[in-house]
Amino acid sequence: MNLNVWHSDRQEMISRARQVLASDMVVYLDTETTGLGSDDEVVEISVVDAAGAVLFDSLVRPTKPIPPGATGVHGISDADVAAAPAFDEILPALAGALAGKVVVIYNRAFDLRLLRQSARARGVELELGAAKYWCAMEAYAVYYGAWNDYHGSYTWQQLGNAMRQLKLALPAELHRARADAECTRLVVQAMAEGQ
Repeated sequence: MNLNVWHSDRQEMISRARQVLASDMVVYLDTETTGLGSDDEVVEISVVDAAGAVLFDSLVRPTKPIPPGATGVHGISDADVAAAPAFDEILPALAGALAGKVVVIYNRAFDLRLLRQSARARGVELELGAAKYWCAMEAYAVYYGAWNDYHGSYTWQQLGNAMRQLKLALPAELHRARADAECTRLVVQAMAEGQ
């Protein structure tokens, strides 16, 4: 990877992060799930605004049990979601929090896929009304600049690693939706500042 190319790519990500932050319609979304597969579902969703205020935060009762491996990551168990609303029950409020917004997600493709799978599991359409989705993970990979010759692209960094690399304080509850949405907000701010 040519260093001049990376500097140019990095400047582009700083510019894009600044554009995102300049919007008064930006929000940050994160989910926690039953797993990574094609039939897994969301068990927690959080949305925070540009100032870090919580716009939406809920546990979600999936149609399937939460495997111990997933609980080991985020700490959410079947008992925690037993009385939580189902995805179809929270969908109107979630859509209200996202309607017309620029939604920033750390690993957009994954979270949007899991939201679609959760809607499908409950037999509802996923219509969130967002104006645009932006992947902070893909942007941060370019910003950070670790090149992978094999894949011919910048290497994605886990959210916790991005926080450490930017010297940002990690929350006590990393891998909970509200904390991760807030971390995403802080990473985008740091990128915009060119840290």
